[in-house]
Amino acid sequence: MNGSIPRVFSVVVLVWAVLSTWTDHARAAEEPEIVPGRNIITTCRTPIKVEDRVLLTLRKGTVLRAGRLEGDWISVTVRQGEKKIKGWAYAKHIAPKKPDLNDAVLFLVVGQLDRAIAECDELQRREPEQLQVCFFRGLCYRVYGDFDKAVADCDKLLEAAAKEIDLKRDDLIDKLDKNARGFLASVYNLRGAARMRKGDLAPALADFEEAIRVDPKYQIARWNRFLVLLMQGNSEKAEADKKQGLRCPDKKTLQDVLGLFENLAHTRPELVEPHVICGFCYWTQGKPEKAIDAYTKAIRLDPNQAAVYFRRGLAYCAKGENQKAETDLDKARQLAPHLAKAVLSTPDEPAGDGRK
Repeated sequence: MNGSIPRVFSVVVLVWAVLSTWTDHARAAEEPEIVPGRNIITTCRTPIKVEDRVLLTLRKGTVLRAGRLEGDWISVTVRQGEKKIKGWAYAKHIAPKKPDLNDAVLFLVVGQLDRAIAECDELQRREPEQLQVCFFRGLCYRVYGDFDKAVADCDKLLEAAAKEIDLKRDDLIDKLDKNARGFLASVYNLRGAARMRKGDLAPALADFEEAIRVDPKYQIARWNRFLVLLMQGNSEKAEADKKQGLRCPDKKTLQDVLGLFENLAHTRPELVEPHVICGFCYWTQGKPEKAIDAYTKAIRLDPNQAAVYFRRGLAYCAKGENQKAETDLDKARQLAPHLAKAVLSTPDEPAGDGRK
């Protein structure tokens, strides 16, 4: 390898980095026609009009959102900073825009998960080598609660990665740069989180172990491993994790993740997973009251979520409300007998960031 990064990792997309990206570069599309609701691009300097008044003139390569087509004109929406301007453009000055991951991210941010997934599907159809799309689409499926599809997307990405590098060889993993290791760890962690939510605890634990092996500083995977060990009743290993010190995940990373899922919990309050993920993040921050609130919202949406009762029980335990903790943990075992007997053990207050 000569220290080079394998092709599959040459374009590393971490979701928290993508969230702040707004592309200024558009590429011409291959689609034969403009589809309302999809992104389009100006092919030359293009005035945007309302009736006979020109609101603004856009440069070539500006990305717009397509509306309805009427004769030679198309209604469009253009973003100018925080503002959205609506008007009409001459249709011959417009072409479809090829989908990219940034478009999918923006759909996710505003809670339009179906459109985010559709954008990923189209992008992968056109550019199947862009395997990072699998990771992002898998995240969307996890948010939707479609854990099987989330696992399948992670499987596809990891299978492709295994063709480029022996993922079991630590010496080859060590040659990857920090971002590539972080991305690979995030894929294992995503698959493990989806499996854990399905109740497949043993393969979930194996995924979190792999994430930690690939990137020992990936604290979110360490917290997930701790949670799975408690759910399995493996108090000895859980206590070992606790003694080694569970650190708060990197503050910037955690704030980016929280920012996304707090927004989704607000814009799509009917979805269970954004509340569950927020609860997990609050728990790792040592904020049990906020974790309890998030888990309670998830339970109200679906009172048959055994794993969420278990998580809320741990949060009650961290708050010192052992009676409520026992009640939740007992309820979790009633719904899912495979869960371990209640172990009222929680990590001490998290230490500093896991990443320097």
